[in-house]
Amino acid sequence: MPKAKFSAPKFRTQSISLSSDDVKEMIKNYDFYCREYDWSKNYCNPQGKGFKHQFEIRTLNNEKLVFDHASNLMWQQSGSQHINYEAAKEFINDLNKKGFAGYQNWRLPTLEETMSLMKPERKKNDLLYIDPIFNATQFTVWTADLTQIGLRAAWVVLFSEGSCYWFDFYSTSSVRAVRSGQSDQPD
Repeated sequence: MPKAKFSAPKFRTQSISLSSDDVKEMIKNYDFYCREYDWSKNYCNPQGKGFKHQFEIRTLNNEKLVFDHASNLMWQQSGSQHINYEAAKEFINDLNKKGFAGYQNWRLPTLEETMSLMKPERKKNDLLYIDPIFNATQFTVWTADLTQIGLRAAWVVLFSEGSCYWFDFYSTSSVRAVRSGQSDQPD
């Protein structure tokens, strides 16, 4: 009898504008965990089970990376300090110019890719809702997805709160870059 093949989910990789209703639907469809707050209860899912990862940490070109065999994504183990949205896009450009870890196709993750990292309970030293394989400095993370609220704003995942929300472009958050595919052969 042939072995069942695991098929990685097809998280969206291109940025789009998302309404609160879009976010609610995405969180429910993937059964992502999202803790309820007064400002987020319209789209959160406190009963969500979260995504089941298969993480492996590797060092390539002296940079720590997290490979997720379940989603077929490669993440920075760490990332940037808190910066505004324009600086976040520059941070990604700089990673690609330098060939961070040997690759030149790093990008800001989509909201669904980033929410897939959310854990239903605090993990990192009981402070963050993210696997301890990741650096704890990035407790909020910019995504590539914008809002539909008429402001210059993007969706952010708050690992410190166990939820997501939007920040205007002048607010600050961290970057945790991602790339699709797990080839350990640099570009």
